[in-house]
Amino acid sequence: MMENNRIAQQIALGVLLAATTAPVFAGPPMITDDPGTPASGVWEENISFTLSRTHRQAAWQTPVFDNNYNLTDQLQLNLIVPLMIVDNDAGRGPVGGVGMASVGFKYRFLDPDKNPAGLSMSVAPAFSFDTPGHPVRRGVVPADGNTLFLPVELNYPVNKSLDVFAEAGYLAVQFGPDFWSYGLAACWHATDKLDLLAECHLLSDTSFHFNDAVINLGSVLALTDQTNLLLSAGRALRDTDRSERLLLYAGLQFHF
Repeated sequence: MMENNRIAQQIALGVLLAATTAPVFAGPPMITDDPGTPASGVWEENISFTLSRTHRQAAWQTPVFDNNYNLTDQLQLNLIVPLMIVDNDAGRGPVGGVGMASVGFKYRFLDPDKNPAGLSMSVAPAFSFDTPGHPVRRGVVPADGNTLFLPVELNYPVNKSLDVFAEAGYLAVQFGPDFWSYGLAACWHATDKLDLLAECHLLSDTSFHFNDAVINLGSVLALTDQTNLLLSAGRALRDTDRSERLLLYAGLQFHF
């Protein structure tokens, strides 16, 4: 259950890119995030439903409340609270409750207009913690304690229609083994209102004996000037008990 819930948490940890009338291209619905931050004063609310399924367990986030506020053009604050339903092979049926909440920020320290290649880079630390209501005892979240995710993100604009971005970070776990989390993704700006995305994301233990790679395809569609529809689907390349057999994400993004 530990790896399954952690993947679901990482889906929720992504912070969305710019608050414009066109779709954004990073973070949800992808696992891999990119270094973009919206303009100062923009409030971004993402409400999503996810499914993460392995051989032994299905975990739904129903829904995830992903709250973002931008203090400056380079600094974004983030608070995530998911409602979880977990059904595993213990034979006791589905259990539900509030999952692990997360607080964090993203700071973009390299702007694309400050270098000839147009690169941008950010750091986006996030701290996840147990919520009241005994979610560990009821089996809603793993008994691994709090986690701290320390990623670095990079974006390279290949041309006006294609961006390639990457994220790599260390996931420190309070009562369990630590992990490396890293991914490479691409976004094709198909139209002014539609972005198509693809990624390969990996989760590895610190000795790299366990390496779980997930392939994910997604899209971001602008419904209105302030609302985007976010969709993705993917699965792991391996077929072990801990590998993700299915990952689904569906959500709405609102700009205020």
